[in-house]
Amino acid sequence: MPDNGSIPPSTNDTLEEMEKTLAAMGVFMADGDEYTEEELAPYMEQANEIINLPPPAPHTEPEPTAPPPDNLVNFTDDAEFTRYLLDMVPPDKINDPQFQQQWASHIQATLTGQRQRKKDAERAKPDLRARTLGEVLDEKITTEFVVENIYIAGYVTCYTGPKGSFKTTVAAFELLTFASKRHLSPKYPTLNFNAGCIFAGENYSDVKACFYATIHYHNFPNEVRDKIHVLDRSLILNAEAAEAFVAANPFANYDLIIIDTMQAYSSYEDRNRDDIMKPFVDAAFVLARYYKAHVKILCHPTKSSEDHNEKYMVPKGAGVVVDATDGQATQKRSSKTALQVEAYPNPKYRGARYDPLVYDMVIVNDCPELAYQSIDENGNEITKYAEAPVVNSVRLKSDAPKDAQTQEAPDWYTTLGKNQARIVDVVFGYLHTQKRAPDYDELVDHMLEDWPGRSEAKHKKSDIKKTLTGLQNKGILERDGSTLTLSFERRKEVHHYLTRVTESDALPTSGADE
Repeated sequence: MPDNGSIPPSTNDTLEEMEKTLAAMGVFMADGDEYTEEELAPYMEQANEIINLPPPAPHTEPEPTAPPPDNLVNFTDDAEFTRYLLDMVPPDKINDPQFQQQWASHIQATLTGQRQRKKDAERAKPDLRARTLGEVLDEKITTEFVVENIYIAGYVTCYTGPKGSFKTTVAAFELLTFASKRHLSPKYPTLNFNAGCIFAGENYSDVKACFYATIHYHNFPNEVRDKIHVLDRSLILNAEAAEAFVAANPFANYDLIIIDTMQAYSSYEDRNRDDIMKPFVDAAFVLARYYKAHVKILCHPTKSSEDHNEKYMVPKGAGVVVDATDGQATQKRSSKTALQVEAYPNPKYRGARYDPLVYDMVIVNDCPELAYQSIDENGNEITKYAEAPVVNSVRLKSDAPKDAQTQEAPDWYTTLGKNQARIVDVVFGYLHTQKRAPDYDELVDHMLEDWPGRSEAKHKKSDIKKTLTGLQNKGILERDGSTLTLSFERRKEVHHYLTRVTESDALPTSGADE
């Protein structure tokens, strides 16, 4: 459109002036056409409106936006498309929080069009062109470790353990350890860790307690809090939900993502069906591919694995969980004791295999953030502290002292049945970690949670009480009022056999960059 200044002022309504005004606006009359003033009047009203418009605002450069690429339909998923959009962010804006928020909104809005294009492309014939081996081999593959030989960037693994195997406790400890540039072991150093995220879907309060207690016990620096993110909600995690998470957190630089647990984030329908569990596995790979992170899924075992205390535990869920992920590992209590947890790879574990790791556990009961007010026996208000498990130290199982590796169990211990040995281990756990003997009814309730068999609770309780009576008759357990305990000699023998962590096995504190 011509500038307003090039339009002659309409000072009168003569036909000649009208024609000049309209001609300046680009309205030209065909030769020989004749118009009356009445016919041109509507056009003149529009011309006068244009003439009287305010001057245009000064030209300013708009905020950069990502032009849609020509090959939108070739993107694998929304996460890949989001990465494409993120690469267009101007370098001087990458750390601007306000711009990040605006850009995240822009990405989410742009994804709507991308999803529609994907649907349109899926209706078309797929591109099934096979590439030459040369093309494939020319693509350089680089293995990047988050933790050498344990966590590989871009991989998805499942860590399966029964209730009470401290899965969340170990997860909190590992994230804090990596964020502070410490190592699990000198043999397996932390190589690449900028930030991590935990999907806390089972019990958010319990996750907070684990982090509070671990930070307090190990005196982790405050800056680690900004390097660990938490998704404090449960949802059905499928590819679309994972892509929404990516779109909402496009600037995060995650190297390790822990999903706690698969059961909290997968469909509540029949988990033994591949079509139910495949969307969850797809979601894990969306996160791994976009962030180039290792995704560690914490899982509960199948009932068969748990009842038989199998060495290699299988996660609950359809075969696709085992077949489609990159590796399976087991995390459970070691040597029949509640004080140590072992983590080791199952036969299917892609990439380098690692020696079993042994986590020594302690109970923390002096964390300020876990304080609460109570009343003593005299009615006075006092401060107490909630107890929380914490990883004390980590070592390789192969690094255990030789005498500990060859130490044989006491003769009386080897003659115990499986359930009798479990009770002895639990009583010893109370004595060693909580510095007290368990109450009789408390012990029965504790054993009831994991007591094998499918009978009703009252029948299981009866069975547990018979087993306790048998241990008392053998002189292994002693009744002291309402509590059950091990004799001093028995306790010393069990302690020598079950606890194998020495001062030299403490967690190394040297930084990865030192």
